[in-house]
Amino acid sequence: MEVNENYQALLSNGHIALEDLTGIRERAAKGKRMRKMLGRWAFYDLRTKIAYKAKQAGVTVVFVDPAYTSKTCSICGEIGSRRKHKFVCKSCGNLMDADHNGAVNISRRGRESLHSRNAVNRP
Repeated sequence: MEVNENYQALLSNGHIALEDLTGIRERAAKGKRMRKMLGRWAFYDLRTKIAYKAKQAGVTVVFVDPAYTSKTCSICGEIGSRRKHKFVCKSCGNLMDADHNGAVNISRRGRESLHSRNAVNRP
């Protein structure tokens, strides 16, 4: 897929789901390597830029709980095993890239969040 096709697919989807990374620096491991990595990563800056561009395009941004997004199987929903870049589900045998698995889960949680908002009875 070309970049423009990805952008068009995003716009037709109508929403962007992102992990809510508020407080990640406090929750993350305290090792020197992790501090160095997280210290350079501008979460809030990226989040505000995405929200700004999404608003211009009329796309909703949804923030979801990041807990277990890359450890939960995107097919059966059970907790699996993540080793570096590989995800393996012990229940259904799903084997895939851990980041892709996490992205599918984030997208699903975003859709569920939007649907639950729309399920409220309106006067």
